[in-house]
This record gives sequence, C-alpha cells and structure tokens, in this order.
Amino acid sequence: MIHACLFDIGNVLVSFDYSRTFPRLAPHTGRSLEELKAHLAQASVALETGRLSSEAFMDEAVGFLGEGVTHGAFREAFTGIFDLIEPVWSAVQAVRPAVPVHLFSNTSELHETWLFEAWPQFRDFDGGFFSWRMGCMKPDAEFYHHALEVLQLPPEQIAYVDDLPANIQTGRRMGFHCHQYDFRNHGALLEFLAGCGLPVPAV
Repeated sequence: MIHACLFDIGNVLVSFDYSRTFPRLAPHTGRSLEELKAHLAQASVALETGRLSSEAFMDEAVGFLGEGVTHGAFREAFTGIFDLIEPVWSAVQAVRPAVPVHLFSNTSELHETWLFEAWPQFRDFDGGFFSWRMGCMKPDAEFYHHALEVLQLPPEQIAYVDDLPANIQTGRRMGFHCHQYDFRNHGALLEFLAGCGLPVPAV
C-alpha cells in the first residue's frame, strides 16, 4: 500500500526552456544561447548542490555574459524559463487527499524560491527534498536514503514520478514504485497512480 508520493519538478510539474527568456538578454550580450546553456550546465552541479551560492553564481554568469547584462536582468531570465504542466497538477490534486505528496528535485535556491513565489500551489505539497539543501543530487542513492529517513517509510510504500531514466533506475533499485513521466503519454501516469491504489482525476 502506498503511503507517500514523490514528484520531480522539472519536466514533470513544470517544463523549462531557456529560449523563452534569452531574447531579453540577447541585445545586451555577445554570447549565444548555446554558449549560455553550456556555461549554466558547467555551473549547475555546484549551484544545485549548494556548493556555489546564488550570489556567486549570478556574479559568474553576469561576468560571462558581459557588462551589458545586469544581475536583475539575468535573474529574471534565469528564473522565467518555466511553464506549468497542467495535467500533472490535476493528478497531484487528486492524490493529495489520499496520501502526503512531496517534491523531490535537483534544483537551485534561485529556482525553488521563484517557483514558490510564482505559483502558490507549490506550497500545497507536504514537504520537499531539494538538492541544493541536501548537498547531493539524484541519481545518487544518498538523495533517496535521505527521503526514506525523513518519511520513515519503507521504499515499497512510496510512489515516485520523475522524467529521467537514471533517476528512475536508482528509485527502482531501492524499491520505490516508479514511473518515468512523458508528457506525450500523460495517460500512463494516471494508469501508474491508479495501479498504486491512488485516486486520479476523471478524464
């Protein structure tokens, strides 16, 4: 029987695309979108494990982009990349009365703060496990062990939804009930939740 659900954020609860916000920076920098993505990817592990502070990260990014980009403009572009994946939120709302739901995400302080401010429904979750707070990232087993310690549940009583195969593989290896989400086949998520004995929204 399932007693808790864990939901990843990126490409499960929200989609993200840096091309949505880069045009705001493009007139003020000589860097391309691909160069920006490569720079962010290089810094992301340190940022998302809390080894690099938000302030230091923004200093580095603004230095990389050039003096035409302000800290405020970069923060707005870096955090404005998200869109809600509405069907998943309907599923979360159906599950919430039955079992606690928790966020389970590799993310930064900047993105966590922005998401909670932009969409208050993030506050409806019963808790969250965030890589920048925990100092480790999925798919490292340490991330999953921490959740088990906090929830005080055996893994077989936890349903877990993520979009990345490596993260799902670790979850399955540890005994979680796992589903790899693909927005192109949302019905598979509903089938997974129903198979776990959880309520799902009416189609």
